[in-house]
Amino acid sequence: MPVVTDGETETHRLGRAQANDTVGPGRVRYRRLAWVAVLIVSAAVASSAHYPLMVAGIDSPQRAEVIKDVDRARAFFGRLARGQVDFYRFDGEAEQTITFEILVPERDELRDLRPEVVVAGPGLEDDCDGLPVDADGCQRVVISAAPASVYEGYTQSYYWSYAEPGEPNSTLTLPADGTYLVAVRADDGESEGPYALGFGNEHRFGIAEVLGFPLQWVSARLWYFS
Repeated sequence: MPVVTDGETETHRLGRAQANDTVGPGRVRYRRLAWVAVLIVSAAVASSAHYPLMVAGIDSPQRAEVIKDVDRARAFFGRLARGQVDFYRFDGEAEQTITFEILVPERDELRDLRPEVVVAGPGLEDDCDGLPVDADGCQRVVISAAPASVYEGYTQSYYWSYAEPGEPNSTLTLPADGTYLVAVRADDGESEGPYALGFGNEHRFGIAEVLGFPLQWVSARLWYFS
C-alpha cells in the first residue's frame, strides 16, 4: 500500500518527479535557445545589422517579394542564376528616403559577382534598360567599384559591401506616391551566386522574429556557402 506523506502518496510523488525529469531538460533547452536568440539579435542590433530573410522564386515582376515596411532593417538573401533578375515590390510615398545595402559573401569564387540594383516606379526618369517592368522610368543604385569588407552581425560572417547604409549612393528619395519595383541582377549578365539586398535602418523586432532567428541563422549560413 502506498505511503501517505503530507497528503500525497509516495506513488504520486514519484510520478511527479519522473515527469519533471522528462519535461524539465526540454524546457531548459528551449529557454537556453531563446536566450541565445535574444542575445544574438541584441548584439546584431547594436552592430546595425539587418534581420535575415530567405527568398527564392522571385524572378519576375508578378512573383516579386512584397516588402510591407521598407523602413525596417531587413536583408533578403537570394541567389542569382546566370541571366536571372530578382524582383522586390514596395509601396512608397513622395519624399520618402529608401536605404539600400548590397552584400555578397566574401569568397574568392564570387569576386566577379557585382549585383546591379535598379528601382522602377512613378516619377523616375531613366531608361529601364530592357527590364520587363511597366513604369514611368527607372533609377540605378550606384554600386562601389571597390567594395568594402564588412562583418554582418546577424549571420556573423564577412561580406563584400557594394552599397552601405548612410552613404549617398545607397539612398533614393522617392519622387511620387505609388508602387515601386526593385530589380537585382548581375552587372555583367553572366555571373551567378548568392547576394543579400538590405532595406531600411529601423530595428524593430517582434517575439516571433526573435524566436525564429535560430532557423533563419542556420538557413543563412547554408546560403552563405551555396
